[in-house]
Amino acid sequence: MANLLLKEWMVNRSTILLLFSLALVSFFLFEVQMPIYIAMLLGSFYPFMSGMTEYRNNNKVDTLMNSLPVKRRDIVASKYVFALLFGLGLVLTMIVLNLLLPSFEVSLLFILPLSISVMGFSAAIYYPFFYLVGARVAMYVNLVIVFISSYIIQNADTLNLENSVLDPLELIRNFSAEQLSFTLLGITIVVLLVSVFISGKIYRQKQF
Repeated sequence: MANLLLKEWMVNRSTILLLFSLALVSFFLFEVQMPIYIAMLLGSFYPFMSGMTEYRNNNKVDTLMNSLPVKRRDIVASKYVFALLFGLGLVLTMIVLNLLLPSFEVSLLFILPLSISVMGFSAAIYYPFFYLVGARVAMYVNLVIVFISSYIIQNADTLNLENSVLDPLELIRNFSAEQLSFTLLGITIVVLLVSVFISGKIYRQKQF
């Protein structure tokens, strides 16, 4: 696994440095509030995931990787781990910047689990579709699902939803911000594990 992660770093380091630089510039250029912060995270995380996977398609990396003595499940897992390490590094960088140059007030116990959850869900949706239908379709599907989910949550009161849908949303609103954030993180971990299993199963069936 360590060698696979090192390979990901060597292949993607220029993309990582570019996206970190753009995130830093955005932090100083814009008045960062929570919606902008989340948009900045996704605006860096989506290009990173698509850049990693497009490189694989364009350079036939999978053919080379499968000629080496590594398990396919480890190849898949390394993608998830490296993407989440990138996301965590980005989140911690933004949090430190916000502590040094306060832009918005937020509890660390709220923002850290929430940020990891947002990117974790994105990765959990993206990678199974990537291994199934390719990077471009996976990105579109991911964006549509995230947009629809965000819209429903933000506009639940104005939508004509059934009580079976509204009741859980009302229950969620009774949680404190920190409780909701950690609950979401727990759900994200479960979803990620399921996603890794599905991606691994799809990848093991591919022929190279």
